[in-house]
Amino acid sequence: MAPLGDLLSKWPLIRQIREYKDGTGLESMSDKTRAMHARIEDAQVARSVCPYCGVGCGQLVYHKDGKLI
Repeated sequence: MAPLGDLLSKWPLIRQIREYKDGTGLESMSDKTRAMHARIEDAQVARSVCPYCGVGCGQLVYHKDGKLI
């Protein structure tokens, strides 16, 4: 089992307190958060019109491999 200090150092809150940061940078992210990426990262985008009420609001539609995301 890892020592308590090693476990605590993995927590973003502990890094923020230790480094005196404002909590908006990399110190506020866990390893899992840093590894995440947006679903639309490698998608194509097309302009479309919202079908809800008929006013004609524009929207961006993201698609990949012929499927909407």
